[in-house]
Amino acid sequence: RGGGRVRPTTSGTGPLDCGGTFIAAQHRRIRALASQLGVDLMRTRLESAPVRWRMQHLDRHGRIPPGLRTLVRVSWRLSRTARSVPGVRPWEAPLATELDASSVASFLDDNGVVEGSDAVWIRGQLEALAAVPLVRLSMLQLAWWLSRPGGLVRALRDTRAYIVSEGSYRLAERLHQELGGAVRRGCPVSAVAAYGKTEPVVVTSGGEQVEAVAAVVAVPLPAIGHIRFEAPLRPEHQRAVEQLRFGGAAKIVARALARPARWRTVFGGRHLKTAWRIGPMLAGEAPDLGDGVPSDGELSEELASAFELAPTQLGDLEVVNWTMQPHVRGTYIAYAPGQLTELGPALDHGQGPVWFAASERSSWPDSMEGAVESGEHVAQLVLDHLDH
Repeated sequence: RGGGRVRPTTSGTGPLDCGGTFIAAQHRRIRALASQLGVDLMRTRLESAPVRWRMQHLDRHGRIPPGLRTLVRVSWRLSRTARSVPGVRPWEAPLATELDASSVASFLDDNGVVEGSDAVWIRGQLEALAAVPLVRLSMLQLAWWLSRPGGLVRALRDTRAYIVSEGSYRLAERLHQELGGAVRRGCPVSAVAAYGKTEPVVVTSGGEQVEAVAAVVAVPLPAIGHIRFEAPLRPEHQRAVEQLRFGGAAKIVARALARPARWRTVFGGRHLKTAWRIGPMLAGEAPDLGDGVPSDGELSEELASAFELAPTQLGDLEVVNWTMQPHVRGTYIAYAPGQLTELGPALDHGQGPVWFAASERSSWPDSMEGAVESGEHVAQLVLDHLDH
């Protein structure tokens, strides 16, 4: 199927995104692509609605976040650090080695974002973003993430600015319509062979061999190891494939069959570190922090409770565990301390006649914007290759 990490529900009266959903205010490429394809975007206005904060010692809703003083201090320090990190090659930052050696967990501990504090919800939001325990997330990666939108507050505010009105999958469907018969579905690729600059690339797909003058492997990193490359990957690229990991998470979506609570975003929860509603659509994300993904029943109970509904008041419910999706095997790339400076440079786009494209090979490694950026860059490399 097309779409990568965007996926709609298979039931219901309309689209519910089980994968990539949000388009940030700064995501100019994906917004331009939507306009080109005639796909409408709509503002979520989540940033202007009340928020519910759910923690073990506190449960309240409103517009002013708990732990405001801590939030301001942490935001200021993160924003100051992020300003020194380039968006395209973060390993070239002046303090890259020092930042990469430290974990996000240690930074938060040092700044009072710990269990029992009013600002512990910040920890939950970063866990939802990374989908790994924060002790396994490099501070350099967090600073890189925040350098693009302009700091922590802007990231929390602007990252969920837009959605595709008909569902994110509409982008993939429209692209498929334009390409027509050039797209084959249900034909998993098992091998890629490149025989040289003047000989064809041979791709084995669904048992059939297809010859081409060039190939773009637009596959998330965890799935690359399941494709056989007759010409071995560069040693540093192979190490990156073997050692780098994606976060793990489940996403739950549903329709509210009764009137939900008036808040539109929920920060914090036992499993769902973040949840939101747009109209009657409810959704939440449960990162796998080492204990595995909870059951569908547990997630539905928590999603309903987050908006003061009963589980029986949720319709068209679907849960997708992205770690179990064979074409992806995770959410987004999560660099452990020390990995971004060592392995990040290996994730370039390769060279002809076989290139690689994916969001983790872009300057927006956790979004649809990154996928488009990477694809556009590789397309230009291929065109240059064909011209010569």
